[in-house]
Amino acid sequence: VTVYLLLAPLVAAYPHTLAGCGPRNMYVDLGASWCNTLQLHTQLEEAAARSGPWMVFAFEAAPLIAPYLESCAVELAAGRPIPPAPVPPTGSTADFLEYVRSHDKLRVCSKEGVRDPTRWRHIKECVFALPEMVRNMTSLSADPVLGSRETVDARLAAAGQCPGRHSI
Repeated sequence: VTVYLLLAPLVAAYPHTLAGCGPRNMYVDLGASWCNTLQLHTQLEEAAARSGPWMVFAFEAAPLIAPYLESCAVELAAGRPIPPAPVPPTGSTADFLEYVRSHDKLRVCSKEGVRDPTRWRHIKECVFALPEMVRNMTSLSADPVLGSRETVDARLAAAGQCPGRHSI
């Protein structure tokens, strides 16, 4: 059992006790961004040797990305796969160029010169000018509920509960 709990970027000390819970396995993703490291704990040898449920705590400071991270947490908690990212889920130029090379719809922007480091700006401009990318970029918006005091308090309270079920 894995519990995916997205904690908003605002974190405060929250006193709680876990008497009677027993040991817990926790994975903390402090830069969950595009959810590409959200399940990393499942690939670690040390984690595979542990028994019991896992609690995953994901943090993302970028307000435009946090709603996507929320949707990832909802899907994973329901036992479904991570949804596709609305824009290339990359953090560096090298990752971005690799992503472009590996996706048919974007490959039109890369041609053969994708490995030429002087062309990355042209490639990036081309990708983000594609109609689908323009549509996806304009659809990104911050969700003020994710950073609200009520949401933060509720999720910190949930983090203090004994694991055993999927929750958000």
